[in-house]
Amino acid sequence: MCQKRNKLTEQILHCRSELSKVCPAVLVQSIRAKIQDANSKLFKHLHQIKAQKLDQLIGPQVTNDSSPENLKTVVTIPENLLLSDSEKSVLSKGLNSVPISQKTDEFSVKQDVEKFLRRVQLKAFFHDKEDDSNTSNKDTFETLQIRKSKWTPPEGQFSSLDFFLKKCRHDINKLKFKRNTKFSNLSSEEWSALKSLKKRKDIVIKAADKGGAVVVWRADLYQKEALRQLSDTSFYAKVDKDLTVINQNIVKNTINDLIAEQELPATAKNLIITTPRTSCIYFLPKIHKPNNPGRPIVSACSCPTELISSYLYNKFYLDKIMAPIVKTLPSYIKDSQHALEIFRDFSFLDQNKLIFTMDITSLYTVIPNNEGLRALKHFFDLRTVKEPSSETLLRLAELVLTLNCFSFGGNYYKQTNGVAMGTKMGPSYANLFVGFIEHQFFSQYHGPKPQLYGRYIDDCIGATSSTKEELTQFITAVNSFHPALKYT
Repeated sequence: MCQKRNKLTEQILHCRSELSKVCPAVLVQSIRAKIQDANSKLFKHLHQIKAQKLDQLIGPQVTNDSSPENLKTVVTIPENLLLSDSEKSVLSKGLNSVPISQKTDEFSVKQDVEKFLRRVQLKAFFHDKEDDSNTSNKDTFETLQIRKSKWTPPEGQFSSLDFFLKKCRHDINKLKFKRNTKFSNLSSEEWSALKSLKKRKDIVIKAADKGGAVVVWRADLYQKEALRQLSDTSFYAKVDKDLTVINQNIVKNTINDLIAEQELPATAKNLIITTPRTSCIYFLPKIHKPNNPGRPIVSACSCPTELISSYLYNKFYLDKIMAPIVKTLPSYIKDSQHALEIFRDFSFLDQNKLIFTMDITSLYTVIPNNEGLRALKHFFDLRTVKEPSSETLLRLAELVLTLNCFSFGGNYYKQTNGVAMGTKMGPSYANLFVGFIEHQFFSQYHGPKPQLYGRYIDDCIGATSSTKEELTQFITAVNSFHPALKYT
């Protein structure tokens, strides 16, 4: 765009020079005046079109969007939990709905505008520089911690851009920030309900685990469900203090040792979190299951092993060697669309037509650490380029599995088995572990096997032309093959 602008400028200057050679000065000035007048009319016309398009995009403002397709189902646990109609109405807008305030924060608006203008200036300044946004050839460790710059290109390099910046700032300064907005997406009753919900200490509001509903959970029942799961010593252990600092030192020492042993490059220091913080656990209600159990999610942002988990995740799916291995697992299903494509191309071989589904119970927490690491070693050893070594990657994976500490209700816990749902490598780790077990099972099972068997992490689906008894025999064999994996 900038090159085209510069070329047009050169052409205009050339035409002006040529015109001066063949026309008297008075005629040249007259021609320039007519061109400026035409440009002014064109600008006003384009400005009018822009304003009309903006009005169409904004459309008429309404105080309450009650269209059924935009509303979420509101579920309460227990069912008789009291909520006013206004509270249900405001919750049905969804947890991502943003109320429009009656007053506009002048500082926030101007701050956002300056951030936008800075991005425009950076785009213009680097328009003819080499694009290095492609990270495929970069050191993986260098991409883990992006150091943000606050530098802004100086003005005076592009006159048209300088005019745009000046015009934007001028228009923003003309806004009357103290004046109340004329519309709101909440009614006065919904505003009161929103404030009431914020003050209530007897409820916990969460998104449903599946289905998109908004769930209002009575606080004591939420607490009871959380403690029920955290008291299961097969997967969790209560600790007497926050282990974050200890875990951080272990991570730091391990990374430094691997660098000193030349198992990792010096840039691997980027795996060390600069300012670690304690993880926390929360639970998403499974309203589609009896008694509404919670799905445990550990928020691991800035925990000591977050960047290690990110690195291992990248190894699973972005590495040119590992990606084909994961995607060619016999049972691999990428998503719902992929599953539909598989079934579209499938046809039964016989008159018997049976379709079955299975779900692996609590997959993330039941994976034994030693067996999970053995599965990872199997896949790491399949790489043609073993750099970093399989042993190094396994040491990093072990840190993610064992150095976890999270808080709930003022107490601290650690997960003693499996992988925390919330860490980036979790889905990949679980996927590969089950794929490794499936490989062993299908190589040892000699009964009739399904014509089609696919899996998306812990959700299995298949189809077969065998008899119902043969299918039952297959499901029973799968369910009894590994003691940690239970299918329902």
